[in-house]
Formats: sequence, C-alpha cells, structure tokens
Amino acid sequence: IRVVQRWYRYSKDKELVARHTHLAVESQRLVRGFLCRQSLRRQHHAATLFQSLYRGAVARAQVGYTLSSLVRVQSAVRGFLCRVHVHRLYTATVRIQSFARGEQVRKEVKQLVRSAIAIQRCYRAYQDRMIDRLYFIAAVHVQRVMKGWCVRSALRRQAGAAAKIQALYRGVRAREHVCLMFNASLIIQTAFRAKRERKNYLNTVRAIRVVQRWYRYSKDKELVARHTHLAVESQRLVRGFLCRQSLR
Repeated sequence: IRVVQRWYRYSKDKELVARHTHLAVESQRLVRGFLCRQSLRRQHHAATLFQSLYRGAVARAQVGYTLSSLVRVQSAVRGFLCRVHVHRLYTATVRIQSFARGEQVRKEVKQLVRSAIAIQRCYRAYQDRMIDRLYFIAAVHVQRVMKGWCVRSALRRQAGAAAKIQALYRGVRAREHVCLMFNASLIIQTAFRAKRERKNYLNTVRAIRVVQRWYRYSKDKELVARHTHLAVESQRLVRGFLCRQSLR
C-alpha cells in the first residue's frame, strides 16, 4: 500500500509541477508583451513630443517652462496608471494560481480517500472468506466425528452387553473430545476476531491520520496565500502613499 501511495503521489506531483510551469510561462508571456507594448508606446510618444517641441520651440519660447512642467505631470500620471495596471495583472495571476492549486489538492485528497476505501473493502472481503473457510472446516470435522460415533454405536449394539459397555465408555470419551475441540475452536475464533478488530482499528487510525495530514497541508497553503495577498496589498498602499507625497 505504501509503495502504491508513493508512486501515486509522485505522479500527481509531476502533473502539478507541469501545470504550474505552464501557468508561470503564460503569465510571463503576457506581462512581457504588455511591458514591450508600453515601452514602444512611450518611445513613440517621446519621439512625437520631441518633434513637436523642436518644431514649436520658436513660437512657444515664452511658455516653455509651463509646457515642460505639464509634460512631467503627464508622464508621472501615466507611469502611475501603468504601475496600477501591472499590479492588477499580478493580483489576478496570483488568485488564478491559488484557485488551481486548491482544486488540485482537493482532487488528490478525494483520490486518496477512494483508494483507502477500496483497500479496506478488499481486506474485509478476504477476512470474511477466511472466516467462512474456518467455519466449513470445523463443521466438516464435527460431522466426521459424529458420523464415526454413530457407526461405532451401531456396531456396539450388535455386539452385546460387553460391546455396549465399551460403546458407552467410548461415547463418553468421544463427547469429551468433541467438547475439547469445540472449546479449542471457540478459543481460536475469539483470538482471530480480536486480531481482526485490532487490524481494523489500526487501518482506521492510519486512514484518519492521512486525511488529517492532507487537510492541515491545505490549510497551511491557504494561510500562506492570504499572508502573501496581505503583503502585496500593504506594499501597494505604501507605494501609493509615497507617490502622492512625491507629487505634492
């Protein structure tokens, strides 16, 4: 069972790593494309602005300082809007990853529970078959003893008084032997049932521990995701405050 569980976990971990790698590559591709487009837009805007300033330098010489300050304000506002957009994209990516990881963990827990139930079902069926076989062997043995006793009793009745005395004596011995066998079978059955109950209890405890371990692991992952989100929100607030202070 441990070997099967280890192999199953290894396969699930490989699938999870592949999915996470694909998600990371897709996120990087989107962010890099967005940044490249923003860079081209800024370059085009800077070139256009330089040409307009160069061509209108003679006509707007008196308002140059006012125009340069307006351009600086516009660049600061556009940079702020760009950072806000990038932060929103990063937050959305983190949320999508958390949802995907949670769904994967829930599927793994369900699969483990199904595997444990199937193993328990097979083991209980094997125990039931062994018990039925023991009952059948005990019944056959008792029937063999009783049939032999009946045959010996019939022969003793035909033999006479001496044979009757011997038959009575042997019958007592046979009954004592049957009682001993019955007591021995009861002792064996009680020991076997106690051992089976202990095994069932140990299997139940192990299954509960496995489920608890996976539940705690999922809770820890959710807590780490929440802490990460709080840290990102705090950084966003502090950066916005500092940006407003620098604009003032």
